[in-house]
Amino acid sequence: MSKLLVAVLLTCLVLSGCWDRNEIEEVGFVMAVAFDPSRDQEQLAREAEEETGTPVHEHGRRFSATFQVAIPSQLTEPTGGGSRTALQPFFNITSSDLTNFKIGRNLSSRQSRIMNYEHIKVILINEELARQGLLEHLIDFYIRDHEMRRRAHILITKGEARHILEDKLPLEDMPALSIEMTNENYWKVLESIKPSEIGEIAAKVLGQESYLISRITKGGEGDLKVAGAAVFLGKTNRMVGWLGEEDVKGYNWIMGQAENGIIETEYEPGHMIVFETRKMSSRVTYERHQETNRFHVEIRAEGSLGESWLHQYKIDDEQNISKLEQAVARKIEEQANRVLRKMQTELYTDIFQFGQKIKHKDYAYWKQIKENWDGENGEFSRAEMGITAHVRIRHYMLGERLN
Repeated sequence: MSKLLVAVLLTCLVLSGCWDRNEIEEVGFVMAVAFDPSRDQEQLAREAEEETGTPVHEHGRRFSATFQVAIPSQLTEPTGGGSRTALQPFFNITSSDLTNFKIGRNLSSRQSRIMNYEHIKVILINEELARQGLLEHLIDFYIRDHEMRRRAHILITKGEARHILEDKLPLEDMPALSIEMTNENYWKVLESIKPSEIGEIAAKVLGQESYLISRITKGGEGDLKVAGAAVFLGKTNRMVGWLGEEDVKGYNWIMGQAENGIIETEYEPGHMIVFETRKMSSRVTYERHQETNRFHVEIRAEGSLGESWLHQYKIDDEQNISKLEQAVARKIEEQANRVLRKMQTELYTDIFQFGQKIKHKDYAYWKQIKENWDGENGEFSRAEMGITAHVRIRHYMLGERLN
């Protein structure tokens, strides 16, 4: 009898299903969220007071969040001819308040579906909010919640973040997917950095390490560009400035992340070549000499001559190839030195993690200076920096090879 009772109970458990399951037709899948400042604080406070019937006490700056929500039926439903319907496969909805949690609950009174964040692809943050030091607070909710993807990409926007999510781009079903996939093309674009994932940024925030986050800008309708980066000072977690596209090239060379990058450089006026990197590496050495911190970055790159604009110039001559290699090396050094100068004299931020070299080599000394490493008049801004690049052109993309 006891065995029969156990079997019946087990059968009931199997048939009962998941007690907290939500049917797919009842769920709104959030694919992206965009954060912007709330433009009219007083009006929003008055509206909230009228809606709730209670006084609204502002304890901080309100912000707005725009959610891009997928419509699964429009992503998969074909027309009679076999193609997809022309209906937009997503909708955007915006809400404003003081916290992400409250904004999420506010949405429940404005639309029929329960919000689900398990498939979120990108989080966009307006430059104004980033400069106010709100990044760590804006992403806190998305780090704590068990539904959130730790690999969601964070990007900083020039201009209104919500506008980035408005237009469907060619090829992909919704802007969230286009942004994610474009961001993942970084390895082909020397002007872009590796995608900034929310899990990695959370670790930087907790460790008070300076860091970069990808920049996204909107051109005309249906046109987005991911290039350049926002610079964050680890001590404050505030955005302190931008790296332009040329700056990011230099950053990638220093960090050893420039494989598959291309360099256009003039050998002589009017004589240009394009060098495509196939393999590269960088090595940073450190020494402390007479109270001065000295760093030297050695960059090595191998690649091919991808395009030639040389006039009546023999590229199969060993001596000429050596001159071309030197021209490319000078260009790499120029790009790397440019971003180093900018960080030491304008933004005062060690985005290269040079401080970790000191920590590993002389921990006692690092403890003395770590609080004064970044920032204006910090030890980083006074350090001596050197760059050396070595380039080898291995083949010409024309079938010829060097010995």
